[in-house]
Amino acid sequence: MNRLKQILYLSLAITIVLYVQDIDYSTEQLDVKAWYTSWCKGLSQDELATSSQRSDANELLSTLKNNALESDVFYLMNKQSVSDSMYQNLMPYIIPWAIFLVISIFGWMFYCCYCICDKKCPLCCKRDYEKDKIKKKETMIPTAIAVVLNLVIVAASIAGLVYAGGVTTGINGMKCGLMGVFNDLSYASNNGKFPGLYGIYYSINNITIDFSTFRANLSTTFGGKESAGLTTQKNSIVVFDTNMQRGKGNSSLPVMTTSDGQSTISSTESYLSQNQLFDYILAQTNDSNYGTVVSTFTALSSDYTKYLPAIPQIPMLSSYYDALIQISANLEVSVQPIITDPLFAANLQSGATSAYSSISQVESAAKSLYDLFDPLGQYTDQITIVMYIIFGLLLACGLLTILFALLLQFKQIVSLRYGIHFIWGIYVILMILGFLIGLVLHPASAVTAESCVYLQNMLSSASFYDSTTFITDTSTKAMLRICLHGNGDIFTYLNIQENTDQLNQFSTYTNQFNSTYTTNQASRSIVNANITNNLNSLKNARDGVAIDLGGTQYTNFMSTVSTYNSGSGCTQLVFSSTCSDGTNASTAASPNPSATCWQPSYLVTQSAGSCSASAAFTTLKSHFQAQIQSWQTSVTKETDFISLHNQLDTSFQAYMTKISLFTVGSNQIIQQINTLVGGVSCTFMKVTFQRIIDGLCVLFLPAVYRTTVLLLVVSVAMFFGSLTNCCIGLRFKRVMDYGYEDDENQKPKSSPNQVHPNVNTSEEQQKLKSHD
Repeated sequence: MNRLKQILYLSLAITIVLYVQDIDYSTEQLDVKAWYTSWCKGLSQDELATSSQRSDANELLSTLKNNALESDVFYLMNKQSVSDSMYQNLMPYIIPWAIFLVISIFGWMFYCCYCICDKKCPLCCKRDYEKDKIKKKETMIPTAIAVVLNLVIVAASIAGLVYAGGVTTGINGMKCGLMGVFNDLSYASNNGKFPGLYGIYYSINNITIDFSTFRANLSTTFGGKESAGLTTQKNSIVVFDTNMQRGKGNSSLPVMTTSDGQSTISSTESYLSQNQLFDYILAQTNDSNYGTVVSTFTALSSDYTKYLPAIPQIPMLSSYYDALIQISANLEVSVQPIITDPLFAANLQSGATSAYSSISQVESAAKSLYDLFDPLGQYTDQITIVMYIIFGLLLACGLLTILFALLLQFKQIVSLRYGIHFIWGIYVILMILGFLIGLVLHPASAVTAESCVYLQNMLSSASFYDSTTFITDTSTKAMLRICLHGNGDIFTYLNIQENTDQLNQFSTYTNQFNSTYTTNQASRSIVNANITNNLNSLKNARDGVAIDLGGTQYTNFMSTVSTYNSGSGCTQLVFSSTCSDGTNASTAASPNPSATCWQPSYLVTQSAGSCSASAAFTTLKSHFQAQIQSWQTSVTKETDFISLHNQLDTSFQAYMTKISLFTVGSNQIIQQINTLVGGVSCTFMKVTFQRIIDGLCVLFLPAVYRTTVLLLVVSVAMFFGSLTNCCIGLRFKRVMDYGYEDDENQKPKSSPNQVHPNVNTSEEQQKLKSHD
C-alpha cells in the first residue's frame, strides 16, 4: 500500500498547479524569466500545442475516461487526500502488470533450470531424445512464432525510437507551462494585455516619485479650463456664418445686379448668386436646403468653377476644431480628481505595495516549483538516451533473433543457438524492467488523465470552478475567478480601481489628443488655404475674373471681349493672373500702368484712350463696374468672418500648443501611466492556464501513455518471445545431439570442434573431427 501511495502522490505532483496553492513560500527568490526561458527552450512560448494535438489529446482522454476513478481523482484534488475507493479503482491498472511481473520472475527461474539443468530438473526433462527424436515441425512451429513475435518487437522498437524524445518533450512542456504562469504574472503576458506585477509596481513607483511636479503641471495646463472659451469662440463664428445666410439679418443675399453684359437693366439677382456661390460657402450640414445648395453650385461649368475654389466653411471648421476642443475638455475633467485628491498618490503607493507583495509570493512559489521539478529536468537528456538504448537494444535483439532463427531452421547452423540463448536472457531482464515501469506509468497515466479533466473543467466552467476546493486560499481563488471567468480587472484585487480608472481616462484622452493633434497640425494649412479660397472666390466674382453672366448673356459678353481684344491700341483684357508674354496682369490691387494686359478690376479705372474698340471698352467697363458694386458687400462680410476665425485660430493654437508641450514634458510619467492602465487585464490567465493544460495533458500525458503502450507491447512480446527463443535453442541442441526423427541421414552443421554424438568409438570420432 505504501508503494501505491507513492505512485499516486507522484502522479498528483505532476498535475498540481502550484501557483494557486496555499504553500509554504521559500524565502529564496528566483530569476523567473531566466528559468522560464530555460525551461521553454525549443518550445513555442505562444502555444505549446497545436489544435490538432489538442484534438488527439481529447480523444485520448475520452478513451481513458473512468467515471469511478474520475470521482476519486476529483476527491483527491479537492481534499488533498486519497479516498478509500481509489485503491480499489486503480487495481485494474496495476494487477495485469503485477501478474506479468510475477510470472516473468518465476519464468526466468524456470528457464534457467530448463536450460542449465539438463536431465536434472524433475519437471522439465523427462523426454528421452535418443529414442524420441525431434521432428522438423517441432522446430518449424517455434521458429515461426519467434519470427512473428520478434517482428512485433522490431516494429514497436522502431516506434519507440521515433517517439523516444516524447517523454522528455512532455516533461519540458509541462515545466514550461507551469513556469509560464509565474513569468506572465511577474513580467508580462505575450498578448500585451498585462504589464506584469513588476510593470505595475515600477509604473506606480515612477508615477508617485514625480507626482508633485506632475500634479502642478496638470494644474497649470488644465486649471484654466480654456476649452470653454474656445467653444464660445467657435460657436460665435457659427452664429456669424448663420446670420449671413440668405434671408437672415446680416445677409448680403441675394446679390443684385443692374447689367446684362450689354446694357443697364433694372435690378435683378445675378447669375452666380442664383447658382448659390455665397450660399454654398455659408452652407451648414444641418440646413434643410444643404443638399440643394451643394448640388446647384457644383453643377456650374468649369468656365466658372475654375475661378471659384469655394468650400462650405462651417462643416470644414467643425471637423477641424471640434474633436480637439472636446478632447481638451475631457482632459480638464479627468485631471480634476488627480489635482484635488490629497490621497491620490498615497492610494497608488498602497497598490504598489500590494503588487510587490504579490511579486514576492509569485517568486517564492516559483522557487518551490523549481526545486520540485528541476531535478527531474536535469535527467531529461539521460531519459532520452536510456529510451534510445532500450528500444535500440530491442530492435537489434529482434532482428538478430529473426536472423538466427531462420539460419537455424533452414541452414542448421546450430552454433547460433548460443546467440538465441543470450538474446532471450536479455529479453527476460528487459521485460521485468518493462513490467516494473508499466506498473508505475499505467496508473499514473490514468490519474493524470482524470486530473486533466478536472483542470479543463476548472478552465471552462465557472460553476465547476466555484465548487472546487483545490485552491485553499479564498482571496487567491477570488482573484483567479476574476481572471478565468470574470472581466480580468486586477486593480479591484489591488484596491486601486478608483485611482486607476481616473488615470485610465486621463491616459485615453492624452493618447487621443496626441493622435488628433498631429493630424490637426497637418491639416491647419489646408484649412486656412480653404478659408482664403472662399474669400478669393467672392473677390473673383466681384472683380470680374468670374463673369457673373449665364447663357446667351455670357456668350454675347464674351463676343464683346473678343471685339475689344481685337482692336488696335487696346490693352488686352485677361481673366488670369498673367499675360500672354508671361508678365503679370495689372489689377486694382496690384496696378501696373506698363503691363501688357489688364484684369477687369484695373480696366474699370482706365479710359479707352487710343483703343479703336472704344464702344466695346465702354460696354465692358460698365458691366464690370456693376459687378464690382453688387459683390462688394459679400466680400466685406466674408472678410469679417475670416477675422473672427483668425482670433479663434490664435486662441486654439495657443491652448493646443500648451497641452502638447505638457505631454512632451511629462512624456515619461505619461508612458508609465499608459503602461499601468493601457489594457491591464488578467484574463490572459485563461491562456496561461491553457498552456499548463497543454504541457500536462497534450504533451506529457500522450507521451507517457504512448510509452506505456509500447512497453506493454514489447514486454508481452518478450514474455512469449523469450519462451520461444529458449525452446528454439533447446530443440536445436537436441537436433545437434540426436538428429531429426524424420530425416536420419541429415546432420546439422556445427562448429569444427563439435563431436557427433552417434559416433561411439574414439577412433571414429577422431576421424569425423578430422573430416569436419
